[in-house]
Amino acid sequence: MPKQPRWKRVPMTADTEDGGGPIIRITLGRKGDAMAVVEHLEWHEPDGHELTGYAAAVVDLARPAPEVLARFPNGASIALASDDLWNPAWGELHSETK
Repeated sequence: MPKQPRWKRVPMTADTEDGGGPIIRITLGRKGDAMAVVEHLEWHEPDGHELTGYAAAVVDLARPAPEVLARFPNGASIALASDDLWNPAWGELHSETK
């Protein structure tokens, strides 16, 4: 039996710079389906020097939530716009407070 991903619920206001890991934000799409974006940190060196580089949050394009979740076989942090957007078939969603 394959290992189930570990999904950790975080508030929609969570910031990637707080925890460092990617945050998958799931919202309602225009067609009523669950859409997701991944916010993650990316290293930037605008002048080509490592010492003056910085990490900044980057957000990927919105994709169907099941497609995005499949890219994270070990799980990730999940921010839901609404509780009813989470499909139990995607696995168990653990609260950040546990």
